[in-house]
Amino acid sequence: MLNTLVIILGIAVFAFWLVQVISVLALDVSHFESHTHKLIWFLVVFSGSIVGAVWFFLWRRGSASLDEG
Repeated sequence: MLNTLVIILGIAVFAFWLVQVISVLALDVSHFESHTHKLIWFLVVFSGSIVGAVWFFLWRRGSASLDEG
């Protein structure tokens, strides 16, 4: 039972990380200050694993709310 839960949690974390990596690559450069910032975010998400992915997710969410208001 516990092994199954750990496997499911691991798959969910990996899927979230993968979605964030794809999100960084798919976003247009206009969402970033420059090409360099996009590259830095990619490196943060890719090498930072889940911590980098959560950080990017929160940054993107915050910048989207600033664009709306």
